[in-house]
Amino acid sequence: MPLKLIIAEDDGALRETLLTLLQIQFPDLCIDAVGDGSSLVSRVEADHYGLVLTDNQMPQLTGLDAIRTIRGFNGTIPIYLLTGDAVQKKAQEVGATGVL
Repeated sequence: MPLKLIIAEDDGALRETLLTLLQIQFPDLCIDAVGDGSSLVSRVEADHYGLVLTDNQMPQLTGLDAIRTIRGFNGTIPIYLLTGDAVQKKAQEVGATGVL
């Protein structure tokens, strides 16, 4: 079974660019994409993803809030925060695997 990845990014153009680049580079990867933190949490809770890539500044829930919530029910899934913000330490405190 191929790895399932979910991307959370509120900027539609950037979300589609990330999706396209990943699909080209990793054609066997199963990729879903959402536009806000609440949708991310709902999808991760309902499905079996092997990797999460999330933006920080999103509507409804920030990436940090989404990571904190996901860690409440899944402590093992790798989660990477995609951000230009200086939030690396905070991201690690809430359970992010890393910051890109």
